[in-house]
Amino acid sequence: MSNRRDLEQAMDLDRDFFARHPQRRYRLRLMQEAEREQQARVSGKYIAPRPDIIDVIAVEQVRPGVRVRSHFSTRAGFDPDLPEEACRRIFFAVTPRRLLKQREFLLKAKDGADGG
Repeated sequence: MSNRRDLEQAMDLDRDFFARHPQRRYRLRLMQEAEREQQARVSGKYIAPRPDIIDVIAVEQVRPGVRVRSHFSTRAGFDPDLPEEACRRIFFAVTPRRLLKQREFLLKAKDGADGG
């Protein structure tokens, strides 16, 4: 079973990606085991790996250090290394409404922090 450190390492993947690609706001990546276990703790449902399906995390960086993540499953062989616009479209297609509302709150907080 993964611990908090394993989950933080999964989150570091996103931080490091956006540090290397400051022009990007969206990305897709494979779900990490620590995220599967976190999902099980939160929802009571473990997302087990399957041979014909991959689990992907869609990420939006609202601002440095603040990210919204959403999970989706797709066919094996899907390549999550996509351009920004494709990642953005997929993020909005797969992200539940409740997370999009949280995203809106974070964007408003960002605007207020920037003075407007």
